Amino acid sequence: MRKKILLGILAAAVICGVFALTFQSREGTVRLSETVRKALESIGWKVESHALRSNIHIVMYFILGITIALFGRSMGWKPWMTILIGCGIGLLDETVKLFLPSREFELMDLIKDCLGVVLGNSVWLFNRDPDEPD
Repeated sequence: MRKKILLGILAAAVICGVFALTFQSREGTVRLSETVRKALESIGWKVESHALRSNIHIVMYFILGITIALFGRSMGWKPWMTILIGCGIGLLDETVKLFLPSREFELMDLIKDCLGVVLGNSVWLFNRDPDEPD
């Protein structure tokens, strides 16, 4: 029971983190992505700011996919259920942007969100006990 609670808290924290970034101002988003870009540049990775902001969706939702998969696994959910929940969170995240000034719904971001969730869930699928039912 304790494991389920901890995994639930972890999943909720990641979801809150995703939405905190959604509600961040445009300036805050640019400032954060510039900080990350400079950090990557310091270790030899050259990346353009817009590409970083766009592709970070895959990384964020990969982490979300893993945490939802772990929680879902502890609850006995099927993998498709955790994928559906993760993609639903991505859809909600993008839809909220319709109502925020200086933010907009991006279909490509939603696709990247869902890709990240699927990749995160694949960790569960490839790292499970072979005797565990699907």
